[in-house]
Amino acid sequence: MSATRADITLTASSSQAGIASYSITRSLSAGGPFTLLVTQAGLTYSDTTLSAGVTYYYRAFSTD
Repeated sequence: MSATRADITLTASSSQAGIASYSITRSLSAGGPFTLLVTQAGLTYSDTTLSAGVTYYYRAFSTD
């Protein structure tokens, strides 16, 4: 059985004290294009919109 959920946890370094939010993006290809999933202040996100047997690629960005 393949997973249809990905739990993503970001780790912020102490030098990122001024970060206001994080954006998480997803693509079906390592080279993109990437689609914005969420922009939030928290460091965890659960992507529950996955299809079994499909490989997904994620990128995260911070905004201060």
